[in-house]
Amino acid sequence: MKYLTIGRQLGYAGYMTLDSVTFLDNIGAWRMKGDRGKMLAREAYRWWLGGLVCSALAGVYKVYELNGRQAGVSGEKGEGAVELKTIQR
Repeated sequence: MKYLTIGRQLGYAGYMTLDSVTFLDNIGAWRMKGDRGKMLAREAYRWWLGGLVCSALAGVYKVYELNGRQAGVSGEKGEGAVELKTIQR
């Protein structure tokens, strides 16, 4: 789970960095040669997709983990009931 979170953050950081560079090219503040701006935009979208995939996988893993915790808890009384309510949130 920790690695997916790191992957998500790196994906979004890479996207934001490359998108900022292509933005500067689009407004004319920093001109790039040839189709380099388009290539960087495609690469930015790949980083964004990587972040989205890591985020989705982390969500699926979290649901799997919570289902496993819920199966092992007796929710009749005491700490088990409190744990069950915490999991359901």
